[in-house]
Amino acid sequence: MTHRFPTQRARITGSLFLIFGLGFGLSSLALGETWTSLRGNYVVEAEMLGLWGEAVILKMDDGRRVSVNLLNLRSESRIQAREIAKKLEEQRDALITELKGRATDAAAPAPDPLPQPPAASAYVPPQPNAKAGDFLNQVENALASGHLLGLYDSLPPSYRKDIDELVKLTAANTNSAAWTTVMGTFQKFGEVLVTRQRWFLSSPRIQALGPAEQDFISGPVITLAGLLRTGLDPAAMQLQTLQTADFRQWLEQRDEAIAPYLSLLMQQLGLDSLRQMNVESEQDGVAVVSVSAGGESFQDNYVQVEGYWVSKSLADQWSEEVETWKQTAQTPDAMDMTTASIFLGTLQPVLGQLANTQDASGFHEQMEAIFLPAESMMTTLAGSLGTTFAGNNAGQSANGRGAGGGEFGDYGEGMEMDMEMEMEMEERGPGGSSEDF
Repeated sequence: MTHRFPTQRARITGSLFLIFGLGFGLSSLALGETWTSLRGNYVVEAEMLGLWGEAVILKMDDGRRVSVNLLNLRSESRIQAREIAKKLEEQRDALITELKGRATDAAAPAPDPLPQPPAASAYVPPQPNAKAGDFLNQVENALASGHLLGLYDSLPPSYRKDIDELVKLTAANTNSAAWTTVMGTFQKFGEVLVTRQRWFLSSPRIQALGPAEQDFISGPVITLAGLLRTGLDPAAMQLQTLQTADFRQWLEQRDEAIAPYLSLLMQQLGLDSLRQMNVESEQDGVAVVSVSAGGESFQDNYVQVEGYWVSKSLADQWSEEVETWKQTAQTPDAMDMTTASIFLGTLQPVLGQLANTQDASGFHEQMEAIFLPAESMMTTLAGSLGTTFAGNNAGQSANGRGAGGGEFGDYGEGMEMDMEMEMEMEERGPGGSSEDF
């Protein structure tokens, strides 16, 4: 008897037909394509996974994977296989491109496009001849929305005219080089931080901080950097512009640029509803206002000047203060920015190097040139300011907060404290000791 052993090809074909036959009974449950054998005696539904050379890789409904030669399929199945193979290749190329894009995006210094803060609420200027409560609420709403223009527009027209004149006088007598250095350095700092924010936030120093500190840096700090980057635009911050342009128009343009950032920053810091003002009484152009801020409460008197409500202490001192400011503004280098420009000028090369780095690791190395001296400076500054604030608060406790509680409520206190510090330092001279603070 002669035995005929099946060839390898015959065994594969037979196995294929067996698989097709087994799968045919469940074909109604399959979710793949329909495949027909060359002779048409087997039909099966299966998902095509790919085309490897001339072999069609199919996934059966039970999860098994089989390989079928194109020659063992009918022409319509072969055409289907090549069409699906083309689609799969296109999908694979698209996925590869997407993954490469994600890798490139992850390595980029910042998201593209850069994140933008939500638009600020529309600005509504304080209206004259309103009741004290309505007027003060209008000012507070403008400030809470990030519109510093509300402070300017809340002043009586004659006061605004004085400020316009003071701005021009000060700009005309300010050291242009020092001004450009100070404004330019702050703007460049914001530019670098915003446009390299991923590299900045991924630095070992930032990553070593706790979750709360990291959230603070990725939130308010980056928002503040955006405010500096946008608000101190060099084209808008030229002294010549301040000398010649209408100050209110200039301020309106700056307000439009920074309001979204300032509004978001105040929300992030919880300052958008920090202060409450309630009118206790209003009669004959005088209003008694109760102010609550930072856990403290005090009363302040407001008076109506040209239809606008102004803190009585500001109204009483305005003419005298304006004359003092004008005399100061007319002196050479009215805004003494020389010391600040010298210090900030040393940071410009470092900021330039940060801006020119090509990758995250290089950026992290350059950051050390800022962090190391900044740590020492901030430690010294924090100690000095801590002592100064303690002394200032003690004075407030002793003097109390009477009816003349300060310009614009609390708005003028920070400025007064800074002026007192500067006068105190000038009296001591260069030989003064830090212990005197």
